[in-house]
Amino acid sequence: GPRSKDVAVNEAYYGAGATYDLYFDIYERNSIDNRGMSLVSYVHYDVKYDNAFWDGSEMVYGDGDGEIFARFTKCIDVIGHELTQGVTQYEANLAYSNQPGALNESMSDVFGSLAKQRKLNRCGPFNAQNSRKGPPLYESARDSLR
Repeated sequence: GPRSKDVAVNEAYYGAGATYDLYFDIYERNSIDNRGMSLVSYVHYDVKYDNAFWDGSEMVYGDGDGEIFARFTKCIDVIGHELTQGVTQYEANLAYSNQPGALNESMSDVFGSLAKQRKLNRCGPFNAQNSRKGPPLYESARDSLR
């Protein structure tokens, strides 16, 4: 689609597309529901919102507080993680609590990392050095969990 003047819109579009491509090209899955569901994203959610989430039908991204967190649209792995929660919703319908919730989060982490690695052309064996490439979610190194 045409580029927007809003960088968060472009990042959300790009990240959703990278995640879609991973699922389609590698797993022959047609979107979240495997029936061609449109990937809708809502950016600039709330004010200084420090998170992103799948709400059951669309992606929602906060812009971060600008001190600890940056825009949540900056990181393909975050987008891939959240969209994978949608895949899990349609495939396994795991309750989002306790062990099923932990399994949902774990699978989302894996597929978020896969989407990022594929987009960065680092699809060989997992390499911890490669996993650190890409734009930072945290505004400063002191706030990074890496």
